Amino acid sequence: MKKQILYIDSDMASYILISEILRNCNVKITHCKCGTSAILLFKKYPSFDLVITEIKLPKANGFAILKAIRRVNPNIPVFAQTASVLVEHGEKMFGGGV
Repeated sequence: MKKQILYIDSDMASYILISEILRNCNVKITHCKCGTSAILLFKKYPSFDLVITEIKLPKANGFAILKAIRRVNPNIPVFAQTASVLVEHGEKMFGGGV
């Protein structure tokens, strides 16, 4: 059975890249371009095995997404990424700010 990944990023090039990287890994990737649609999708279908999210997103950022996902499934692995190099993003994500 394929593992299910929820990939959240408004940048199409990033989605194409991650799809190519994981092409031979027996996974199914569901792509959302904005945070609010990702939150609604996860609440409706909480059976994803992994969430990969950009931190800077339209409508709901990665921190809001993580909080919402953790309310539904506190044990799901989440990989947060960003092109931004602001130290406070890492501190907020890993320092208990979410």
